[in-house]
Amino acid sequence: DAVPGGRARQERRIENGRIVKDITVEQDGQRKQFQESVRLFTRGELEGLFARNGFRVDAVYGSYSGDAFRDNSPRCILLATKLP
Repeated sequence: DAVPGGRARQERRIENGRIVKDITVEQDGQRKQFQESVRLFTRGELEGLFARNGFRVDAVYGSYSGDAFRDNSPRCILLATKLP
């Protein structure tokens, strides 16, 4: 990945229902390491969370380009409206 005057490296893995990303940034002779961990949710879990918190799901997309959601989609993006 592009880093002004340096470089970044990312390694991803799925571990215990989470995506864990190890990031190494090398810049100006220094090396910094970070870790990011994000929980995975199924479409059903997300829709349930939205409904229980007063939202109506209006659309579900499978990518940032607006592709239809499928079981093998890289993303699950919900468009929702807060109910009165």
